[in-house]
Amino acid sequence: MKIAINARYLTSPYSGIGQYTINLLESLAKVDKENEYTLIVPWPVDFSFGPNFKIVDVREAKWFGDDYYSRLWWEQITLGRYLKKLKPDIYHSLYQSLPLNANKYASIVTIHDTIPWKFPWQRSNAQYRRYSDISRWSCRKATKVICVSETAKLEVAPTYGIKPEEIEVIYEGVSDIFSKKPRVAKLEKIRQRFKLEKPFLLYVGGFKRHKNLRFMIKAYANAICRHKLDVDLVIPGKIRAHSGNAKELFYDPQMLMVYVKQKKLSKRVHFIGYARQDELVCLDYLCKAFISLSLYEGFGLPAIEAMAAKKPIIASDAGAYPEVIGNAGVLVYPYGLNRVADAINQVVTNKTLRERLVKNGEKRILLFNKEVLAKRLLDLYKQVKATQLSN
Repeated sequence: MKIAINARYLTSPYSGIGQYTINLLESLAKVDKENEYTLIVPWPVDFSFGPNFKIVDVREAKWFGDDYYSRLWWEQITLGRYLKKLKPDIYHSLYQSLPLNANKYASIVTIHDTIPWKFPWQRSNAQYRRYSDISRWSCRKATKVICVSETAKLEVAPTYGIKPEEIEVIYEGVSDIFSKKPRVAKLEKIRQRFKLEKPFLLYVGGFKRHKNLRFMIKAYANAICRHKLDVDLVIPGKIRAHSGNAKELFYDPQMLMVYVKQKKLSKRVHFIGYARQDELVCLDYLCKAFISLSLYEGFGLPAIEAMAAKKPIIASDAGAYPEVIGNAGVLVYPYGLNRVADAINQVVTNKTLRERLVKNGEKRILLFNKEVLAKRLLDLYKQVKATQLSN
């Protein structure tokens, strides 16, 4: 088969969809040496997956002087023209967008969540609102839709107007790097680099407003005061430059720092900026526990990466977290100030609880083996191809 993939997020490799893209393509390269893959990106990237994987730079034109409209034109028109020439057996977009002419060939689209429609501030920007509406409309032309959790499927079906039977659930795979403990020297180097002298909770997941970071800091402050805990909070990451035209979607890290200062926690909450994947692995192994009080996740890969590193999870009971974390974490109401504080205290101070959560996580992580999940995707490709031939 000739399989074309919209791999745009290889240009944002450490975003959520970027990491999903890398994990998926790496695992496909391991399990499939026969089919021919064309990975389409809007500008050059430095990746290599295998001899049957070719990366093609189909350049995004900046005719409109605006990121949203330039991106929309690339996704709807430029990609469609390229696919018309390429004539793939299957086209797979790894995020929620398909070209205008997607109904001319077998197409699969991965829809990660319904976040733009769940929170009012997500659609306050008129350009982003138009972009998300057109992208949603385009997905209805897909031959098959993939969701990354059952939770996402239940919300995608009515939001996108897609029949549930047309949606296949395939979890995100977790990179093997998170299950391999770094050397002690490497761990100590990272600890010193980021000046992490005390035990700490780790949050990974970005600065979008639905991540509920301000409340997480408030709940952490409450836990410190309520239970006299000697544990810090570490928050890596930064807002990507090309996200600047949607500032209302993000917390301002500087304002979060001001809030931390008001709480008199400047020495306890560490905003450490951008961290590479190998550094995030070290942080997972160094932390006491992973924490996220996100109001909605279609999957929640950073929590699963921490699970792979044998760490207990503290997470909200919203979105897909209950489904994917299960009994490997303590799930809490994301606006329950005292409940979150008590959960933090339990995980930090109760060794027996931590060991039980880690043991549960060791079993649960098998659900997210990326090679097993890649084989399921390959089976879906074959199924879609067979269906097209029979029509």
